[in-house]
Amino acid sequence: MSDRCQKRFHAALVRLDERLDAERTHNLRFREGLIAQVEALVPDPDLERAMEQTKRLQREWHTSVPGRQREENRLWTRFRAACDAVFARRKEQADAHHAALAANLAAREAICAEALTMARGDGTPQELGSGLRDLDARWRDAEALTVPRQATAGIAQRWREAREALVLARQERLAAIEQGQQSLLAGQAGLCARLEQAVLDGAVEPAVVDAAAAEWEALGQQRDHAMQKAMSQRFGAALAAARDGGAARDTFLAAAEPNRRRRHTLCLQLEILAQVDSPPELAKERMELQVARLSGRMAAGERPTLAGVAELLRDWYLCGPAPADPALDARFERTRVALERAEAAG
Repeated sequence: MSDRCQKRFHAALVRLDERLDAERTHNLRFREGLIAQVEALVPDPDLERAMEQTKRLQREWHTSVPGRQREENRLWTRFRAACDAVFARRKEQADAHHAALAANLAAREAICAEALTMARGDGTPQELGSGLRDLDARWRDAEALTVPRQATAGIAQRWREAREALVLARQERLAAIEQGQQSLLAGQAGLCARLEQAVLDGAVEPAVVDAAAAEWEALGQQRDHAMQKAMSQRFGAALAAARDGGAARDTFLAAAEPNRRRRHTLCLQLEILAQVDSPPELAKERMELQVARLSGRMAAGERPTLAGVAELLRDWYLCGPAPADPALDARFERTRVALERAEAAG
């Protein structure tokens, strides 16, 4: 090759290198600009927009004239890290959302578990009622928070079952207390009747009176203070007649026959309400009571119900002294059981 050709060749190489250097520099600045744009998108609050912009910038990334390998690696590492930081936010958001759903589900599960624990515990009806109101309020708050879709129906069913168990536990304990109170009332009335009958039969030994007084104290107190006061007055009257005699006993004896008639009428009225048969010989008297009751309720615009049972039972237990009447007592007991069943049936 001649010197002239060689000079022309070198001159061409120089011009090529200059153009390559210019393009390399331009492309380097272009890619650095892409990196800066992606890095600026990392904290963008609009994640969807940031991700779309990042994908666009990824498509624009290209190397026209590579530089030194070390510089190329540095640029690519920066660009890849910025892109990853943008897309990592989606995963962070998804993870945070899933964590929130799990926490919300756990909160509902905890309420269900607490309801079951309370139902199986030994709380009083008042404590169970208060706990139920609190759990209901907490469930309403928890229900406003989203849970995993596939768990929605299941946790709702668990809450219904847990709540029902708590409601049932409260009802059973209330019923047990009521049953205990009814048993106490029957026990008090029975003790009164025994002491009253002893007075009606004649003089009562002091030891018998003292034993009755001790038994009364052992029975305990009614939760219904008014009923307890009334029963105490009945027992007190029997004690006074047994201990003092005289005028107290005369008054006591005079009340026996009116009370016998009163108990007879009360039992008949209860049989009517309980729809329990009365003795055949009382058919006319029962019909008269039924007509009178129906007329009264129609005049008041009321429908026939079991209303009035509590008052009649209260009057029965407080009605004393009265002569012993096993047949009447048997009728009352049969009627009382029928009324309990009717009430339980709703």
